[in-house]
Amino acid sequence: MKIKLSIIVPVYNIEQYLSVCIESILQQDVDGLELILVDDGASDSSGKICDEYAKKCKKIKVVHKTNGGLSSARNAGLDIASGDFIGFVDGDDWIDKSMYILLLRMADEHNADIAACNMNMMRRDGTLTPYFKDAKDFCFSKKEALEELPSNRILTFSACNKIYKKHLFSTLRFREGIIFEDMDLSYKILSK
Repeated sequence: MKIKLSIIVPVYNIEQYLSVCIESILQQDVDGLELILVDDGASDSSGKICDEYAKKCKKIKVVHKTNGGLSSARNAGLDIASGDFIGFVDGDDWIDKSMYILLLRMADEHNADIAACNMNMMRRDGTLTPYFKDAKDFCFSKKEALEELPSNRILTFSACNKIYKKHLFSTLRFREGIIFEDMDLSYKILSK
């Protein structure tokens, strides 16, 4: 089966959230889905949870590595990803059941290298608030996207609300040892 989408999930000491995250990804109605769980040296049962899911589902690959941080874990997933598109989900988050099918449709419809969607933030009381209040559909050129990104009004630096054509990562990786690694990568990847 041709892999259309590889989703990379860094996993580090998130045993209480991990099953919800994995289940939300597995419910995606995407043919050719590959889920890469990168156990970044977790000291809780997160790595075992990854292995248990991989035994049950052929779509799942698990990488166990020594702790290197979020960028290192994402990069390890990129090294083995075989999809035409790449997506990232943090292991303590979950996604809407139609997120990736909509992003793939948008990318196909506009022949786009990157497709992005809105995100919801969960408040302590359980209510969800959209990150972008007045979300609409936009199609940006590379120049327009680079000009819009710093305002953080329509595009966000986060890697977790986007899909990227795999070729964009041919010479790019998340820089290790820094904070705001998404921000660091976003300008570089939009430039490609």
